[in-house]
Amino acid sequence: MKTKLKEYLETRKSIFWYIKDINSLSDEAILEWIIKYWDWIDLKEIFKIFWKEEFKKIYDNLLNKKRTNLEKIEINFIDLFIKNA
Repeated sequence: MKTKLKEYLETRKSIFWYIKDINSLSDEAILEWIIKYWDWIDLKEIFKIFWKEEFKKIYDNLLNKKRTNLEKIEINFIDLFIKNA
């Protein structure tokens, strides 16, 4: 996990209250939670940490999984966000 991401997640630990070790989460799991439950400021901050190419790569990996918790409206929003960023 990237150092900046690790530092940022430490400030937002309450989102992952049920996870004992935040460092054990994959980038895909973190991004999925950001898209599902965080706000616009968090999403922009993560976008800055990962940059566009890396963000898109992680997002594509998330979508290519057998199962994802993202809804169509969230997927559409992120697709537009990436396209216009």
